[in-house]
Formats: sequence, C-alpha cells, structure tokens
Amino acid sequence: MTDQEIVAGGGEIAQASGTLGLNVYSDWEFISVLQTFYSFSGTGQGSGAVAWLSGNFLGGTLDQIAQLWDNNGTLGLNLYAPFENGTLASFPDLGQGSGAVAWLSGDFTGSGSAEIAQLWDNHGHLGLNVYRMGETPQTVISSSDLGQGSGAVAWLTGTFTSSGIDEIVQLWDNNGTLSYLHYGYSNGSLTTLWFGGDLGQGPGALAWLTGNFTGSGYAAIAQLWAS
Repeated sequence: MTDQEIVAGGGEIAQASGTLGLNVYSDWEFISVLQTFYSFSGTGQGSGAVAWLSGNFLGGTLDQIAQLWDNNGTLGLNLYAPFENGTLASFPDLGQGSGAVAWLSGDFTGSGSAEIAQLWDNHGHLGLNVYRMGETPQTVISSSDLGQGSGAVAWLTGTFTSSGIDEIVQLWDNNGTLSYLHYGYSNGSLTTLWFGGDLGQGPGALAWLTGNFTGSGYAAIAQLWAS
C-alpha cells in the first residue's frame, strides 16, 4: 500500500463551507472508458477538512474515504463508503488536536487494515498519533517525541522492507543535501529504523512518489526534478 495524502491549505478550508458531494469514476463495465460509477450530492456532512485519505480502513473488500476535520481545535473524523451511498460513520472528537505536518494512511502496525498516521510538530520535535478503525476509532500509537525533528521536504509510505507492513520515510533537507529517516513498527510503537545523513543528491523535487520501480518487490522512492 502506497497511499498519498492530500492536505488542504488554510484558504481552501475557509472556502469549503458547503455540504459535501461525492462522485466516483470507474471503468466498472470493463469497456476501457471511465464512467460515473457513483454520484451523491448530499452526504449530510460539511465539506471542510484538514486532510482527505483513502484506504481499506475496515478490513473488507472495498476502500473507504476518511475526512479529517477541525472541531474547534479537536480532531473529528467522517468515514465514507461510496458503494454504500454516503456517510458510514462520524466521530466529532478523536481525543487529539487537529494540527499536523502530514497525514498518511497505511497498515503501520500489521493489523491487516489501513490506519491513519498524524505526524505533528511538538516545538520542533516530531510527534505521532496512529488511529485504527473499529466500532469506534482507537489511538493505537501516541508519542509526543519520536526523537527526531519535524521538518521534511516529503513524507512517504510504503512496504520498503521485508517486514510486510507499511513504514514511513521522512525526506529532509540537510543543508542542501537529501537525507532521510525511516520509521517502522516495533514493540508497540514506531521507531527509527534507519538514518541516512546524505543520499548524495539535492533535496529539490517536482514530485515524490513510491512504487515497486526496481522489481525488488518492495517500495522504492522516485524523486522527479527539473534538470
């Protein structure tokens, strides 16, 4: 799983004051043409969010959409199952703040389902909350300090090693060179697995992507840049 997160900027959040509609496009009849598979104009929820994530949060055969939103400083969550015509669940308070430097989804603990990672800045230190769905969302990992800084040029998820579960890579600018931190699940928490002080390249990029680009069976990182 190599999900990408989309975070709305402050201006976008302020303008998203209407109700939320949803369209899903798919070649569901296998005729090599995208069609509107699903369209719903009223989910019953607002359209504002601090982040949108997709993943198989419930462990079934279909993916869901998670809308993370700011509820007066606390973190709220709406979960949508497009195939089931609307809002699957709504939780106004997950017991944590809504601020983050990044939002990611992946199976970070080996649970077999996608989870949500909230990476946040604790006065320059990196904090982490990981949420797992169930009848109610649970905070399965909570740390105010992973022992690293919170700055990054990119955050990526993927199965980078033989662990078989998703891990997190923090790419950062080390005085003009590209460095990385690699986090994985161990003994009930996410810990720093590897630290790379200098990858021998600059930190600039047009985009960062993950995928099995080398045929190794594991995720690799692609840095696209303008020469």
